[in-house]
Amino acid sequence: MTTWTPNLPRFPLLDGPSPFQPLPRFSAALGDDAEIWVKREDLLPIAFGGNKLRNLEFLIGAALAEGADALVTSGRRWSNHCRLTAAAGARAGLDVHLVLTGPPLDSPGPNQRLDELLGATVHVTTTAERADREALVAAVTDDLRTAGRRPYVIAVGGSGAVGGVGQVLAGLELADQARERGVSPSAVVLPSATGGTQAGLLVGLELAGLRARVVGVTVAATAAELRPAVQMLVRDLGSLSGRVVDAGSVEFD
Repeated sequence: MTTWTPNLPRFPLLDGPSPFQPLPRFSAALGDDAEIWVKREDLLPIAFGGNKLRNLEFLIGAALAEGADALVTSGRRWSNHCRLTAAAGARAGLDVHLVLTGPPLDSPGPNQRLDELLGATVHVTTTAERADREALVAAVTDDLRTAGRRPYVIAVGGSGAVGGVGQVLAGLELADQARERGVSPSAVVLPSATGGTQAGLLVGLELAGLRARVVGVTVAATAAELRPAVQMLVRDLGSLSGRVVDAGSVEFD
């Protein structure tokens, strides 16, 4: 077992590893040319699960260490990251402000309803433009500061080096589970939007000595747009973990 204890504040949200399970019927449907396993991040606790809880342990830890009393983050109207931030922030006793991509709908979607049920204040942009969302995040943050509050801003998707540490630990966890089950993955495939999970897993698997490709399937930006951000994050997380990781190994499909 490979262990690494980050020297960062942490607010515990997990109660153990997420399951690592085989998918025999999926493998058979592919003609048994590949043995498919899945890491069930959807079964993590709190607000219907999701891997961004791993980021939020360290992001909320940082917010509390800085004396923040509110969180501000943003995403698309169906953002699971925003839903989990609402839930995790409530658990930590922090007010949560979510900026969602608009334009507003006559009937909010299920995730927005959950955001509000979890106690978050939801702000919706008038357009779907990223620049408008970023401007509204800045305005909400400024309003909170003017009111004497101490907001902590979390990047879209909880990406960045602080949140990415949680995904490095996920990579270590995955490597340990694979070894326990006698599995030697040749590739780990995941959706990649902001690239934080991809970078963290790449560094975590490197720390664990598991030589598997980490392939991101782009779901927002193009590979050309996303690659520099992921490479920078790989370098930052490698520096935090004390391991030089080849940023050139970032791979997309």
